[in-house]
Amino acid sequence: SSEPPPPEAAVVGDGPAARLLAAALAGDRLRAQAAVRPLNPPDAVLAEVVEPVLREVGRRWQAGLLTPPQEHFVSQLVHTLIDDLAAAQSAPPDDAPLVALVRAANDEHSLGQLCLRIHLRAAGLAGRVVGMKEDAASVVEPLEALAPAAIAFTCTTPGHLTAVRAAIEVVRRRPSLARLPVLLGGGIVRHVPQLASLLGADGGAADGTGAARQLRAMTMPVGAGR
Repeated sequence: SSEPPPPEAAVVGDGPAARLLAAALAGDRLRAQAAVRPLNPPDAVLAEVVEPVLREVGRRWQAGLLTPPQEHFVSQLVHTLIDDLAAAQSAPPDDAPLVALVRAANDEHSLGQLCLRIHLRAAGLAGRVVGMKEDAASVVEPLEALAPAAIAFTCTTPGHLTAVRAAIEVVRRRPSLARLPVLLGGGIVRHVPQLASLLGADGGAADGTGAARQLRAMTMPVGAGR
């Protein structure tokens, strides 16, 4: 057959991620929470358990293997799990470098930013969401008011690329923002590694761990402690 192979499964074996996935797909909230509760630290649980489950659910949804009620239940469940992981973390120090988290106005996928805030805290950084309207220039005023050390744009689908590129161009033209490091994050970067440079960003990361690592390098002095 000339058809391309299906995407590789993101969850294999019988570990915590597999147990969480099975419970989530079965609609068993208590069993899903039990699969995550004894694990720590929060950023490792996110990277090794919750985020692989998210990728696997996305793969199955695209392949037509999930019903809308299943996808909705899993999304709501993951939101709750991420909130629990965030609550288990210590707040970043008051002097932690601040990263502005921006996504396109019509991008309703907030899970990426929620995950990134947890990874940023683990890296000694703070993250704050900045709203973006249809007009790309709408990011200027809130960014100037926030005075971040870096900006992380998240992009979940190709349909949001134009809006993100326009916003990065606006940032680059604004004297007060032009020198800030800019990172592009999202699963789409995994498939198009050169996308960040094409859109005018200084770096790109397909997952929260990689994004936090790059943002830390962009904003903190070499050798600074966690």
